[in-house]
Amino acid sequence: MHSESEILKAGQELLGAAIRLSSIYCRSINSNSDLMQTYQKDGISVNDGRKEVMPHIVHIASCTIENLYELGILAATGGGNLVTILNISWKGVVSLLQLEVGKEVMASKVNISNIILTLISLATDSLKLSAELWILQSPVGNTHLHSVTDTEARRSCIPIKFYLINAVRISSSYPFQAFRVYDDIISCVVKISTLRFVLSNQEHVKAASEALAEILEPTSFIFLCLLLSSGEAGLEFKLEVLDRLFPNINSASSEESADDVQGEETILGELFSSKREDRGILLFGRLAVLLNLLQNPSDLGAEVVLGISKKLDWLLDAMVQEDIYVSTLQAQFPNITRSDSTTNFTWKFMFPSMLHVMKMFLIAVAPSTAWMEVESFLFRNIVHPHPLCWELVLELWCFMVRHAQLDLVEQNINILCSLIKTLVPSNSISCSHKSLRKLARSLCTILEHVPQSTVELVYRNLLSGGDIISNSSVTTAILLQEGFPLHLLSEKSKKQAIMQITSVFSEFAMKLGERLGGLNSRCSPNVSSALPKDPIYLLSLILSQCQSEDLHQIEDECIHKVPKLAVAIMNAYRSATESSQRHYYSNLLSHALEAISYVSHRLRSTDIWEVLTTLDGLVTAGDSTLDEAPREFKPALASFLASLSAVEIPEDEGNAVSKAIWKLYHLILRERHWAGVHLGLASFGYFAARTSCNELWRFVPLDAALSFDTESGQKSDVEQFMSELKSFLVKEGALTSLSASKEEKNLLRREGLLQTEILRSYLQMPGKFSIRQEHNGKCCESHEMEIDANENGQQKIKYSDGIKEGMSLLKKGLSLLTDNFAKRQDGGLNPEQRNQLADLLSCLANTIDQVASFGHS
Repeated sequence: MHSESEILKAGQELLGAAIRLSSIYCRSINSNSDLMQTYQKDGISVNDGRKEVMPHIVHIASCTIENLYELGILAATGGGNLVTILNISWKGVVSLLQLEVGKEVMASKVNISNIILTLISLATDSLKLSAELWILQSPVGNTHLHSVTDTEARRSCIPIKFYLINAVRISSSYPFQAFRVYDDIISCVVKISTLRFVLSNQEHVKAASEALAEILEPTSFIFLCLLLSSGEAGLEFKLEVLDRLFPNINSASSEESADDVQGEETILGELFSSKREDRGILLFGRLAVLLNLLQNPSDLGAEVVLGISKKLDWLLDAMVQEDIYVSTLQAQFPNITRSDSTTNFTWKFMFPSMLHVMKMFLIAVAPSTAWMEVESFLFRNIVHPHPLCWELVLELWCFMVRHAQLDLVEQNINILCSLIKTLVPSNSISCSHKSLRKLARSLCTILEHVPQSTVELVYRNLLSGGDIISNSSVTTAILLQEGFPLHLLSEKSKKQAIMQITSVFSEFAMKLGERLGGLNSRCSPNVSSALPKDPIYLLSLILSQCQSEDLHQIEDECIHKVPKLAVAIMNAYRSATESSQRHYYSNLLSHALEAISYVSHRLRSTDIWEVLTTLDGLVTAGDSTLDEAPREFKPALASFLASLSAVEIPEDEGNAVSKAIWKLYHLILRERHWAGVHLGLASFGYFAARTSCNELWRFVPLDAALSFDTESGQKSDVEQFMSELKSFLVKEGALTSLSASKEEKNLLRREGLLQTEILRSYLQMPGKFSIRQEHNGKCCESHEMEIDANENGQQKIKYSDGIKEGMSLLKKGLSLLTDNFAKRQDGGLNPEQRNQLADLLSCLANTIDQVASFGHS
């Protein structure tokens, strides 16, 4: 009796002999072998000999391949004892199929597509088994998961790579047969990249993620490149592969989070399911594949690169999905660096890595026909409604203008300037048009990266010339509000801009003072319709953009007019009876306080004291006169109070100035809306760090928002407030790890879901405007921008007195509702529910403001 090992050894020798015999026969067809010479001696021509021998040799080779193929499948399911048989049989299949003789005949006799599909299936099955082994580890000590070692991870990847390499080798010789199963090839490539992502988010299996990145992903990417770079495939087919790789993303968000440890079985089920490959967790793998293609465009043809550049919008569509949004901001991935014979891994965050890849793609396609498509992509998305996508596109714009030729940069900047001119409304600079402001902010950010000559070009195009209080003041205000880089202008242009605005403000202050009966009088307020509020708004904006050395170019006479004007505005506000008048004066007051906050160090203490006492009398009048003030007022008040750290403040308890500043800080520190809390803390923290006042406790009310305990919201303690203030001021220094906690991930996920809902609602809005750019006669459309007709020069609705009264009651009722919920937190709500309730109340307030904005102000 022969032992099992002897039988196995004999079988290996037999397989090797069969493979060698078939190889010799096949090679003899294409050479002057002994066999051919024998035929010639017998009087048979070489060609005739081949015709006689070829069918027999093809039959021998095809039978050998088919039997080796079946034996390879059997060995793959036979466990570790048949590894040698597995190796010999599949290598034999590959070696016989790779022979240069009779490929067309062999392809007709053997189902090569089925062989490739089988290898892919074996690789996918092995990948699934490895994933289950890695992810579903048994707990050790019920507290920690067993960490996968580097050796274990690499050993698991070896059989998967074996199947993939053999499939790649066969596909390279028979690309047409590989095209028939491109769906399965794409599925396998995406699953490998997705699994690498899933593993990178879990500490105990990071070694497996590194093994996938080093061993399997490069091989799978080569497999994909075979489909996209083959000369036997037409362009139409290659574009079809790209469409299958990056299908339209389902608007429905995925239900599972990729980093949710409790849902690991669900993750594996979704990863290896054949029903959900167009969305869900596999989006991560598709995104990784796209980034790989962007990183290696030189391996593909120009037409394929053009097709890939058209998928850049797909990348942004993927980024807005909440799970990918979270991962883009906090997930880290292994980046491979090789030196000599060693391989090192550097874990990098996803967003900067993605940005780096796209920058390199811009460089790679700059001299090609794909550049036009990339440029169109940049224009289409310069006002992308999703903040993360907008940030990415803006970074690419900045990179482009830093490295592109000057004529190209100026050409694109001129297009943006023309677009702003087209969209700017002509009736008011207090424009809440979000997309227009975003476009202006984009332009201002881009200008930070261009030469001074280009900044001067924009200044001459948009800001200088003409009457600044007319239509051009709208453009001036929007650009200054969004951070136009005045510091990059020449001294002459900078001085011209400052002096032009300050001179217009001085004239405005004089006219307003005359109409009010003198800056210190309390005359009739019925002047709101006669004067615009633009000049003081422009002054506050220009002061916000001026650096400290530029402020000295403004004359003291102009600066000293600001507090006097603020006092006159407050007196007029107090005397106003109509809502439209109060709204007008409260806007003026907000801008005046903002302006004072930038120049408080140059004002006389007596002027500041007068503003403080007058403002205190207005706020504490007891008639809720500021309930209808615009949302800009409280931020302006917070900025104004923070700037008083440089002003001498008396600390006498009986002093009216001391009482005024204490009461005003009490007002903003009592604010319970999360945005108001942040404003109050930032203002008081800045003031406390710089003021010479010693009795800072007087600035904090006993019922400050952060003095209450978070459980019941009933008990207040000043020590609680000081603890929260300290945490707020040192929060950045307290960050000891770049890894996000589970709570932070949940918050990011909620934020991503909210952003997705906002984007979906935005895209469904009617009456939107599209940015269009001409490229050699081809028009490129952008993400649509909403244009409010009321902001484009058309008349607003004339509300009746009843509607006005109803709006006023709504605001007061919402204020009462918010205050009562803030004071009474014992209704059985947990902290998360209270946060959701606060968000709902905030949304309700914004909705009421939007309804009110349709009427006359």
